[in-house]
Amino acid sequence: MKLSKADLDELRRAKEILENPGLAAKLSSLAGAPLEKGMRLLPARLQKGVHEATQAALMKALALAVRSLGGKARLRQVSSPRIEARIEQRVSRVKEYGAKA
Repeated sequence: MKLSKADLDELRRAKEILENPGLAAKLSSLAGAPLEKGMRLLPARLQKGVHEATQAALMKALALAVRSLGGKARLRQVSSPRIEARIEQRVSRVKEYGAKA
């Protein structure tokens, strides 16, 4: 498969952005590090409760954002262990990347 020059340029730019996180990403990683360490100190049952509460709050915020778009857009609850595992895997990769920066 051959990519056009424009596609290659766009791909290079995306790679550059992903490999060099902006100031906001670095600051959020820095601010989140103590929270992550604190979470690790909690018993597993409390970690699970915090995780579930955070997920519920994010889903409500996302639903509100979707409703604010108007029209008939609706957000349905998507929950499956497979999806959650993939999300957690990607979050872990982002954290690892942030730790290296």
